[in-house]
Order: sequence, then structure tokens, then C-alpha cells
Amino acid sequence: NNPLYNDLQVSDFLSFVADIRHIPKSQKRSKVKDIIKTCGLEKVVKQNIGELSKGFRQRVGLAQAMIHDPEILILDEPTSGLDPIQIAEIRDLIKELGKEKTVIFSTHILAEVEATCGRVIIINEGNLVGSGTIEELQRKARSGVVVYAKIRGPTEAVMTKLKTLPKVTEGKLIQNIGDNLNKYEITISEDIDINENIFQVVKDNGWSLTELYSERATLEDVFIKLTTTEKKDN
Repeated sequence: NNPLYNDLQVSDFLSFVADIRHIPKSQKRSKVKDIIKTCGLEKVVKQNIGELSKGFRQRVGLAQAMIHDPEILILDEPTSGLDPIQIAEIRDLIKELGKEKTVIFSTHILAEVEATCGRVIIINEGNLVGSGTIEELQRKARSGVVVYAKIRGPTEAVMTKLKTLPKVTEGKLIQNIGDNLNKYEITISEDIDINENIFQVVKDNGWSLTELYSERATLEDVFIKLTTTEKKDN
């Protein structure tokens, strides 16, 4: 929860924060006006903070933290306890702020990280165990990309052809659906798109392709792998 004065109106509270942040009187009015607009508080500016929804209180908290225009903004669980609409609104606001400022977003809700952050740092028991873009960490957690294909055709022939595709390190049958239709799991060593190659193989051999999709490691997969590996190493 934000440390806010619930008995103050939003405008009065932000004016007070501007004073304790030593914003010059000549700039205070414009600073308050600008931050109210930036944080989308126009509709509630004359309401007491205690009467606001949690989503708007989170916005007031962001306004309080930003009114003096800091270079770095540190947010701890800014979407905790919000409903889905409020979460989407705060995410969008954070992403907009990130275009102009460094935003450090601390959270254990990995879906929020995937939706909001451009770079991730994973800390386990005080130790840095992972750092990079989400894509870089996904590649680290899973060596390559897994592609799933449902192909109607002779099993052995299909397997042989799939294993000869570029960068394929493993191919296996994971489900026999029936009527010569099977689901295959194909692991490739690099994050490249081989969907067209698979389609071409199926076409050239007169088989049928009923499903084709790729699956990368989720951020949850990354977190579990990096934090459990760290514990084993210790």
C-alpha cells in the first residue's frame, strides 16, 4: 500500500509533496498539473484520497514518486491487489514512463514482468543468477526452441525427414492420434523459424499437416531453472 494521506484531496496532497520536494513556487503549479495529466488523475483531482479505488491510489503513489522528475523510478509490486482493468492501465502507464526514465520494477508476479519489462534481473537468496532480455533468458533456460507438428504420414519416414531439417537436434513422436496421424516434437538448437521447412517437407512428400506451432520457455521456466540450479550449486 502507498503511504498516502487519505483525508487530503489529490490536488492538495500533490501540492504538499511538491513543497517537501523543494520544488520552486514558480514551478509548483505546472509540475502538479503535469503530473496529474501524466498519471491520469484528472477525474479524481478534487476527491479525497481515501475515497479512491486502489487503482487510482496507485496512480497517486506514482504521481508522488515522480513529481520532482527523478531519473530512476523504483516500483515495488505496483499492480498488487488491482483488478484486471486497473492492472492493464498501470502496465501501460509504466511502459510509457519507461520510454523516458529508468524504471526498476520489483515483483514476483512473472506475468507482470513479461508484459511490462524490457530487461530482467533474477535474484535468488541475494545472488544474481540471471540477467538479460526476456528472449535471452528464455534461450538460456531452454537450449533452443521446441516445435510441435501434427502430420499425417508414415511415421518412420516423417521422423527421418524431420531430423534432417536445419538445426534440428532432436525429433520424437509424442502422440499417436490414429489413422496415420501423429504429433511430433522437434527441438532446434537456435531460435530460428523452421515452420516453412516443415511445411515444405510435408508438401513434397504428399503428407498432410494439421497443426504446427512453436513453444519457447516461459519466464516461469527460466526462474525455476535458474533458482533451482543456484541452490544445487550451493
